[in-house]
Amino acid sequence: VVLSNNANNYVIADAIKFELENTAPAPVYPFPIADNVDADYVGGWRVAGGNAGQYGRDVYYIAKGTGEVTATWTLAVPEAGNYDVYARWTAHSNRATNAPYTINYEGGSETVHKSQQIKGSLWNLLGTYYFGIGDYSVVVSNNVDGYVIADAIRFEHVDDAPHPIYP
Repeated sequence: VVLSNNANNYVIADAIKFELENTAPAPVYPFPIADNVDADYVGGWRVAGGNAGQYGRDVYYIAKGTGEVTATWTLAVPEAGNYDVYARWTAHSNRATNAPYTINYEGGSETVHKSQQIKGSLWNLLGTYYFGIGDYSVVVSNNVDGYVIADAIRFEHVDDAPHPIYP
């Protein structure tokens, strides 16, 4: 920032402040993706913004419990086939080591446990599942040993040529 005295009156130099604001829209991917704001919530989830590596503007979080508190993402699958299912969270030492993600796919469901203390700010593979055309869900609950983060879920079609990896 440069301030000059090329003015028709007095010039006062006081201060300059730069702020980083996370207002950029989430990137558009060529496969189904849902942010935390797209999920349906049961229970007292809280919102937290400003987490380094979060997807979108913020994340939701909840303390450990017995599983009565859930976040459910529903994604529309446009083409039948096998999809890699990914979850994203921000990592911290107070997070759950056993976050239970239940993937509801064509013909069944499976629960996969992931540690949210590690691999934060990344798309973490939950598994590969077959989906028909339609809506399918992924659910995470607070039946955990620490705080659980609800950030984002992504489906990536794997029957065709591989897609590039996104941060």
